Amino acid sequence: MKKHYKMLKQYFSNQTKRTQYITATLVVLVVAGIGTYLLIGSHAATPYASITADSGTLANGATKQTCSGSSDGSCIVFNGTGGSGGGGNGNMAVGLVSAAWDSAMANDVHGAVNYQRLDSSFGPTPSSFWAVGGQSDALFSGPYNTNGVSSINATSWANSALSWYKTNCPAGKSECPSIEVLNEPGGFWFWGSNGGNQVNATSYANLVKTAYTTFHVAFGSNSPLVLASADGSWGTPPNAPPGTPGYETWIYEWWNQSMSSYLDGIIIHPYGGTNFGNASQIEQSAQGNRQEVSDVHTLTNKPIYITEVGWPTNDAGPSVTNVNATGDSLQWPQNDSPQNQYPGLDQCDNVYNFVSWARSIGYVNAVYIFNELDGPTPGYGVEAYIANPSTTNTGLGTHKDSYFSLGDASQNKPNPCPRPSNGYRLQ
Repeated sequence: MKKHYKMLKQYFSNQTKRTQYITATLVVLVVAGIGTYLLIGSHAATPYASITADSGTLANGATKQTCSGSSDGSCIVFNGTGGSGGGGNGNMAVGLVSAAWDSAMANDVHGAVNYQRLDSSFGPTPSSFWAVGGQSDALFSGPYNTNGVSSINATSWANSALSWYKTNCPAGKSECPSIEVLNEPGGFWFWGSNGGNQVNATSYANLVKTAYTTFHVAFGSNSPLVLASADGSWGTPPNAPPGTPGYETWIYEWWNQSMSSYLDGIIIHPYGGTNFGNASQIEQSAQGNRQEVSDVHTLTNKPIYITEVGWPTNDAGPSVTNVNATGDSLQWPQNDSPQNQYPGLDQCDNVYNFVSWARSIGYVNAVYIFNELDGPTPGYGVEAYIANPSTTNTGLGTHKDSYFSLGDASQNKPNPCPRPSNGYRLQ
């Protein structure tokens, strides 16, 4: 193309102005004639047809919304869903809170996802999951102490965490790309009635800084990501601006801008809660606490790591119920059915929809569904178990539909969950 343009330019430069004008006119007429012929004879056989973009089938996360200024009052908004050109986080880690204590369990978990959240508790940990190509988020959950985080010696804790990491993640980031500094450190359920006070919050900030420094001195740029928790005390944040939501306020007690240099991401456990008041509130519970995710990201401008979220299934009926509700979640049917009083609100769809949403917003770097097994009693369902049921630590049960929806969501595939359009069969 460049060669033809250069020849044409040379031709014009060697002509008189009158000849240039006549020649240019002829060129324009010829090009116009050819273009008209191609336009009419091609797929654009109706070049003046009116096209309304929002009247077609929407895909890839696009949604129809009301807009002023468009011809029909509607427009299309593209909500990126990851992958090339999607606008979302195509590299988001998707996994299970898992032990994967033997090769059978490791292969089973890895059949759905490539990541697990593993609680180290500073004890020995099997490497079965890494042997099959998986990666682990290493949770240093405690040691829990009802006197709060202030009872922990930061230097000793960081050195113990580093020692565990070197022993149990010998390949470093390729096995354990991230570590968590404590589990829900402001929560009275682990850290005592005063766990969420300012003394413990200040101690937690110091612990995070110490852990970050310790790991970076040891590994430099090859350090695993150091993650700090937003989760903890409930109530009115003492240092938050007016109008701040009153949920999971721990982060408002320890966060300030200087902390940004001492951590790589913020941990959130955005369970949907137990509000069973009406259909709208039940739908919000099915979605998880997405507002918390948005608010914490706005506060910190750091990547978000959702290392627990789930929808337990200790529910004998076809619809969501508050019977046997946990401290942070209602109980859900495993999948949708014609008898479901709230169509589409079930564990299978909730898992798929949450992972897809988290990917679409772009700043969530990981989602771990809690948990990979039911409890010792079938249907125990303390949280969002995937396998159903387990009998012993080495006995694998049949998979719930959410096992497959999680696997498909992790790969950005279509939702496989049972629904009216597929005859309530898993796809």
